[in-house]
Amino acid sequence: MNDDRIEQLILMSRRRLRARGPSLSLAARRVLRKLDSLVDVLHEKDRLPGLRAAVTLAKGVRCHVIDSIRGDGPKLIEVIRRDIPALRAAFPELDLVPVVHYRPALAPRPAALSVATDSGSVGSLSLRIVDRLTGRPVQGAQVVALTNFATREGRNGVSDEDGLALLAFETMPVRLERLYVYPPLAGYWGLFQSDFVLNDGATISLQPIDLTRADSLRHFFPSAKADTGAGVTVGVIDGGVGPHADLVCEGDADNGSGHGTHVAGIIASRGTAPAGVRGIAPGARIRSYRAFGSAGGLASNFSVAKAIDAAVRDGCDILNMSFILEDGVEDPAVRTAIEDAREGGVLPVAATGNSFRQSVGFPARDSLCLAVSALGRRGTFPDESVEAADVTPPFGLDSDDYIAAFSNAGLEVDLTAPGAGVVSTVPGGYGVLSGTSMACPVVSAMAARMLARNAEVLSMPRRSERSTRLAQLVLGAAASLGFPADLQGAGIPYEGGDA
Repeated sequence: MNDDRIEQLILMSRRRLRARGPSLSLAARRVLRKLDSLVDVLHEKDRLPGLRAAVTLAKGVRCHVIDSIRGDGPKLIEVIRRDIPALRAAFPELDLVPVVHYRPALAPRPAALSVATDSGSVGSLSLRIVDRLTGRPVQGAQVVALTNFATREGRNGVSDEDGLALLAFETMPVRLERLYVYPPLAGYWGLFQSDFVLNDGATISLQPIDLTRADSLRHFFPSAKADTGAGVTVGVIDGGVGPHADLVCEGDADNGSGHGTHVAGIIASRGTAPAGVRGIAPGARIRSYRAFGSAGGLASNFSVAKAIDAAVRDGCDILNMSFILEDGVEDPAVRTAIEDAREGGVLPVAATGNSFRQSVGFPARDSLCLAVSALGRRGTFPDESVEAADVTPPFGLDSDDYIAAFSNAGLEVDLTAPGAGVVSTVPGGYGVLSGTSMACPVVSAMAARMLARNAEVLSMPRRSERSTRLAQLVLGAAASLGFPADLQGAGIPYEGGDA
């Protein structure tokens, strides 16, 4: 093993995000504050990303400090692997936490594994993607043509400015076990076909989004009054939000993925059909914290913990966490940040994950979070849309209700909410996304509505009693839809009065 390898770690107080209490030595506290001051100097100097300052932490142990959570909070450092034991020995009351990464909790999109995206080789089968209403070409649609779904044999393609996607199959026509067409971010429903014969030159038409028709979200939660949720702040820890005409948001802008903007729109978009969409708590204040730096990228546990700390400091009442840990294990850095949030009177809401009934992922499985699974409703999306592939038994008391096939399961599930085929705001317009990512902000928004209506809880001191009372309000408002507890938890959170 190479002991000269550079390791990126989080240096932090044990059990608490912020270094408080008599268990932390003066020397350890001084080290954390020294590293914080070095980061401040770097940021003030030229505010360039990737800066590092070298510092000696103990005899013979040097590290580079990259980033800091204020004061004596956690520090992101780089250290040579062979120096780690000496660093632990010098500061036994500090923890060295590995850097791990979170991903957005979107429903997985199947792709062919045997061949990369085709670019037009001789003999390629061409497929044209068009708008169903106008016949105009749709650019940027992702085509996944699978001859064997289990082994992912098939071809991938992307439509060009003429709507043409080229798939390098050796023979034509091709019998497909499954065909998926995923639209560009804004404007359309996707398409799903099974047992499909694909001919060269075929045309596939995508259904434009009609904002006057109820998707799964609006089926369960019709349009709210404009001031619903007023006086409550929801922190959206994601890839940034907006700008978008239907959203009023403070904080970081969208990184280009559209995920955070979609999530925020579910909570508090302020548009009206047919020109816009309205969220569940349009009067709530949205604060955006960009933990995911780039479109398609992951978020480190340090960036997530830093965002949680900032949201608590900024006075958020609820934290929306539509993401899941990449490697499926628990993470001490984010866990302690969640603990500090609950102790500060803030309620974290988290997505359970989308691994097709596997166990609930972190952070949702942490008992201090409200864990949300994804509910679907037949009849709220076009019959041939990709959402049709996620309909699966068991069905609820209403036979059109189901828990989406991708949604994780376990006794850690607290609630369920619509997360299959949800229309919301995205950069450039409105788009359809599915996943426990979409179900999570439904519960965040319902929590905002309930808190806004309960002056007693809203005015409570920002301590753990406040976040506990809010969690009780939300869980107490849940109604069973007839699914097993490991799929729906207590059920879907409803609320009397205007909806």
